[in-house]
Amino acid sequence: MIALLPTTAAPEAAGSRAKLWGLALVMVGIFLLDLLLPSSVPLLTFYFFVVVLSASIAAPRQMLPLIVGAYVLAIASAHTRGEPFSIDFASRLLGLSAVTAAAVWLSDQRTRELEQRHREEQILRLTFDAAPAGVALSDADGRLIRLNRALCEMLGLDPERPLAIHWRDVTHSDDIAREEQLLQEIQANRRDSYRIRKRYLRSDVSIRWMDVSVSCVRRPDGRVDFFIGQAIDITDQIHAQQDLVRSEERFRLLSENAADVVIQIAPNGTLRWVSPSLTAVLGWRPEEWIGHRGTDFLEHRGSAKQYQANLERLRAGKTVVARDRVRAKDGHWHWAETHASAFRDAKGRMDGFIASFRLIDTEVAKEQELLRRAGTDSLTALFNREEMFRQIERLMARHQRRGEKLAVLFCDLDRFKNVNDIHGHQAGDAVLQEIGIRVRSCLRSTDLAARIGGDELMVVLTDLHGPEDAKAIAEKLRLAAHVPVPTQAGDLQVSISVGVAVAQPDESLDALIARADAAMYAAKEQGRDRVVMIAASPQQRRES
Repeated sequence: MIALLPTTAAPEAAGSRAKLWGLALVMVGIFLLDLLLPSSVPLLTFYFFVVVLSASIAAPRQMLPLIVGAYVLAIASAHTRGEPFSIDFASRLLGLSAVTAAAVWLSDQRTRELEQRHREEQILRLTFDAAPAGVALSDADGRLIRLNRALCEMLGLDPERPLAIHWRDVTHSDDIAREEQLLQEIQANRRDSYRIRKRYLRSDVSIRWMDVSVSCVRRPDGRVDFFIGQAIDITDQIHAQQDLVRSEERFRLLSENAADVVIQIAPNGTLRWVSPSLTAVLGWRPEEWIGHRGTDFLEHRGSAKQYQANLERLRAGKTVVARDRVRAKDGHWHWAETHASAFRDAKGRMDGFIASFRLIDTEVAKEQELLRRAGTDSLTALFNREEMFRQIERLMARHQRRGEKLAVLFCDLDRFKNVNDIHGHQAGDAVLQEIGIRVRSCLRSTDLAARIGGDELMVVLTDLHGPEDAKAIAEKLRLAAHVPVPTQAGDLQVSISVGVAVAQPDESLDALIARADAAMYAAKEQGRDRVVMIAASPQQRRES
């Protein structure tokens, strides 16, 4: 519209002045004709007819000289003819005054419309030229009529030079067919606009990506009169998207082929994204985990308290390393080691967490075997002295806290030195191994047994109802030792002496072990192969 509508204010003003002078001369000619014609030919109306004609070309203030002239010449004509200023003449003059007033009102309306049109043209022209987006006008055949300054800068064109190009001349060859199809649909009146992302060719042969919106203005018969298009430079956006696609592709390949499983966690602890490597590692599909909390797949659903503590550490910007047992889709459990840290978006704001985990079943098995060996007597497979005392300290703390009954048994093989001296150490080792097996078979899963010296064993009994339970298990041990032990030197008969001490409230570990040791020596002094229990001291009994 802008390119098709010239600025008309100045030419119209010059034309109006010429026409007004012409109407003034017509009015003078009417006056002269009025003087020549007889009075029977009235020309009063024609003076004001000229005023009415001026309303179509002049503003009210421009009409004023003609209006005054009409009144003056009409009165002068009547006076020259010697006609009296009659009521009839006055009424006709008054009627023509009403016509004049109507003509002035019409002139005012026309002037206002022209001024409004002129303002709209100026606003539209300024908007076109100052728009930050590129704007172009083309005729129905696609020849560019006008480009605004922004589009000229995008295309590297001189805005002061006349245009003599077609839209195809500035469009990448791979995008021409797509846009021609859309333009044909507009020409066929199947659509009035379209939007397309296309590549433009700059004058320096470089390429700019544009987001283009095109619409048309139609003639009354429906044919396209001209096109108007708006273009926004999206080159940087397209390049960023292409970089993102390449980056995502590299990340996809990495995540699919990595041995580790990568997880994105929302701030509330639910899983947002899981790498495809999950399927190879645990058999789950990623979508079967997404939306769940991380603890849903851990043994016993994980420790909610520890999980929350880890989330707080992550929110504080710290890195968390954790070991858990995670469930595979086939129901098996695997040890996994997870490394997690805060996940930050492109603006550096924390947006959840990122974690990766890998299965460490082999490593854990080796560590557990090392720990077992470190805490186990190599001959009897019972705990060794150091491990036993660590376990007792743990059980004593629970005993003090919960008030559970606990007892310590000291067991010593009677005259074991004679076995070694007579039958050899190989036979002695066989006896110790067999006695270790029998002791273990007499205990419950919660009880502990250890070899703390050459032929000394210690047993810790937990969850007892009373001293009688401890003594009954001790007697069971003594009887189990009576069964002959097969060795390469033949079946050997051995016996054990057992000392029993039941832990008292607030009793120290050293005091408890000392009582059990004293009870064992009492059994030795009383003839061996027996069970002796030493009760708590009077002070301990009062406290209990």
